[in-house]
Amino acid sequence: MRVFTVQLPAVMRQLQGQGIVYSVFQKAIPQQRHWHDFKRPYQFIYQNYAQQKHYTFGWNQGLFWAFDRFDYFSGGYYRVMAANRASRYLLTLDIPDEICLAFSSDAWNSCLNHGNLLQRHAQKPEGYDWSLMFATNAAQIMAADYRLFYPEDAAESDEALVGAVREVVFPYIREKWVQKAKHFRGKRSLF
Repeated sequence: MRVFTVQLPAVMRQLQGQGIVYSVFQKAIPQQRHWHDFKRPYQFIYQNYAQQKHYTFGWNQGLFWAFDRFDYFSGGYYRVMAANRASRYLLTLDIPDEICLAFSSDAWNSCLNHGNLLQRHAQKPEGYDWSLMFATNAAQIMAADYRLFYPEDAAESDEALVGAVREVVFPYIREKWVQKAKHFRGKRSLF
């Protein structure tokens, strides 16, 4: 699977020196200051990865996060993901499918906002339908559900309503998977 991710220079150094780098849990969570707000959704992803991939995480092992489409980074958007002037690498990786867990990016954002994925489940307990995010047709199901509640948007495409970008998680990166590494410095804004 071809994926795109932004990583620290330390990841590149370790790849070049050892050929493999494992994600470290506390560095894998970008919202460390607000961890209590995001703990449940992140635990859900980790538990599903362990269950679906039959993987046992080490004591402090995390997951790398990537996107399956480059257009998420188009127009230089990746530069505002890093702090102003911070050194980062945009990596293009070809990772074996068997270690990747992909899920709907919009569904993931709903989880981070403590919501359910379908409008009809709005009154259900948080997390009621989160497992839907792993379905390959999650965007179509979510868009159809959205149209039931907002018929004025019925003509919009599934991608316009929900998005088709999928996020991908994996526990390690091997040097041989790196197809391209582009060094860049963060910017405050694109303008």
